[in-house]
Amino acid sequence: MGDNTIRKSIRRDEKMVIRTNEEGYITAYSVGNGHIEGMRYEGEVPEGFYECMGAYKLIERQLVLDEEKRASFKSSK
Repeated sequence: MGDNTIRKSIRRDEKMVIRTNEEGYITAYSVGNGHIEGMRYEGEVPEGFYECMGAYKLIERQLVLDEEKRASFKSSK
């Protein structure tokens, strides 16, 4: 699931598709020719997204980190 390469943004010729749950948190993503159903994302990819994608929500077409959710992921490891 996803590309482990750290990137600041997706190139214009690449396609990033994200899937969210009912709360809006990212549950899956694909960069390039991956085949998941979801919505296309063309914005900036925050540093740390690939390490903890489940702590991010899509809000107004931007990936936004939920610090509390990230902290709960870190404490559960």
